[in-house]
Amino acid sequence: MKTVFQSNSELANVFAAQKQFNGRANSMFFQRETAYSYGFHYIAAKFLTANNGEKVCFINKNPYSNSTRKHCQKLWCAIPDGIKVYRLSFGSWIDRDNLPDLIKKEVREIERLLSKQLTARSYFHYVSQAVQLFNDVNDICTLFGLQKIYTCDFKNWVAAINKATEIELKKVNK
Repeated sequence: MKTVFQSNSELANVFAAQKQFNGRANSMFFQRETAYSYGFHYIAAKFLTANNGEKVCFINKNPYSNSTRKHCQKLWCAIPDGIKVYRLSFGSWIDRDNLPDLIKKEVREIERLLSKQLTARSYFHYVSQAVQLFNDVNDICTLFGLQKIYTCDFKNWVAAINKATEIELKKVNK
């Protein structure tokens, strides 16, 4: 079985198929369910098995460099249809045990996006990013048996939605 690949794209496709133990290319490699960029210090993607037995892929959305961002994008694009993929910010480790901590971090990110929406004058996408992240977090919580979050947990939820609506209406009425 081939373990040295000509390109990072080829490696990403083999990793995404999850049919072999390891592989390496120019500046990426994988072992089992984990793909790395430039070394063990940066996990670019990781497969975890949900409570229902389903494989779920997590892509790191916190790249160190443009080349690492490209690695993560190649991995994202290589994941086959039918496999759930989530982008989270995680450091040098992700597993089932630290998912609750990662969820807390994403909740803080939702709060940050909602707060930014409150001060935005012409940009209304912060709230759509917050809603998408909210939905992803709840999907992950359901898959891994973690406590779900609710919109009422966020003090700025309604105000941010109203602000985004106001901005959008101003654009429409121009």
